[in-house]
Parts: sequence; structure tokens; C-alpha cells
Amino acid sequence: MAWVARQGAAAVLVAIGAYVVILAVLRLTLSPYLEIDESQFVGAVDLRLVYVNSHPPLYNWLTRGALELTGWNWPLSVTLLRITFLGAALALIFDSARRLAGLRAGVAALAAAALCPQVSWMAAHTLAHSLLVMAAAAGVIHGVILARQRFSSGFVLAGAWAGAGLLAKYNILLLLLPFAFAAALDPSVRQAARAAAR
Repeated sequence: MAWVARQGAAAVLVAIGAYVVILAVLRLTLSPYLEIDESQFVGAVDLRLVYVNSHPPLYNWLTRGALELTGWNWPLSVTLLRITFLGAALALIFDSARRLAGLRAGVAALAAAALCPQVSWMAAHTLAHSLLVMAAAAGVIHGVILARQRFSSGFVLAGAWAGAGLLAKYNILLLLLPFAFAAALDPSVRQAARAAAR
């Protein structure tokens, strides 16, 4: 039974990978131009701490890194970033639900995420900071679930994702503050935190 669950989880992760690759191919095939959210980075990838938009700088820095890796191919760079964070968010959502309630729950959570227009439609051709924040939010929750299940690096991962989220968009605090309060009320999370502190 455990083998079947592992195989099922692997199949879902492969399907997520195939999905984001198909989205990337469609995006790059249908238009050689930048979309609205993508074009905001033109002229704003010079590794400053503050940019003219209202967002923290992490996504701008990552865009600069992607540009350097792709020989300054703008459509490819912004598409690679977008599908990376979309794929990460979907994989983290699936694995969090799977760890809590099994393979079916993971698939159900993935299906529920796909019903959000931001995920199923807009992410295919636009969005930037929002996708990084979505991945960061999923990563924080996933990290705490790992810590709760006695994986020693869980809190470290949750903290890293929280930091990435704060460097991407300040409104992640709307998740982080109540989630931290709720997690602190969970005896298993408190026990995991005490074990990690030793």
C-alpha cells in the first residue's frame, strides 16, 4: 500500500511538471512579446534595494539572474521564473495535503487550487510577484507540516520561505501572522519546536 501511495505521489508530481512545461511552451509559442506583469521588470533589474513599484526587490533580482542565464532573452527568462514558482506552489500544496491526509487529499487540494482563476488561468500568461508569494505561502505551511512530522529541517524551510515571501510582497504577512498564531496553538508544533531547539 505504501508503495502504491509513493508511486501515486510521484505520478502527480510528474503531472505537475508536465503541466507547467506545457504552459511555458504555450506562452513562448503564442507571443514573443512581454505581458503586462512581465514588462514591469524592463529597466528594473539593476540589483537595487528599492524599485519604483510597491514590491520588495526579490523578484527583480531573480529576473536579473534568469536574464543572465538565458543571454538576456526576456520572454524566456520571465516565463521560466513564472513556471518555476507555479510548479513549486502546486507541488507544495499537493505534498502538504498528502502528508496530512493521504494521496486523495493531496489530489483534492491540487484540484481545488486549479479552481482558482489566479492559478488556472492568469498564471499561464501573466503574474509575477503573486506567484512567488503563493509558492512562499505554500512553502511556509509545508515546512511547518514537515517539522510537525519530525523532519528537523522543517522550521528552517518554513523560515526560508517566509523570508522569500517577505522579500517578494509585503502582504504575505496577512498569512504569516495568523498562521504563526494558529501553529503556536497546536501542541504537536510546539513539541516539534522544542525538539528542534535542543
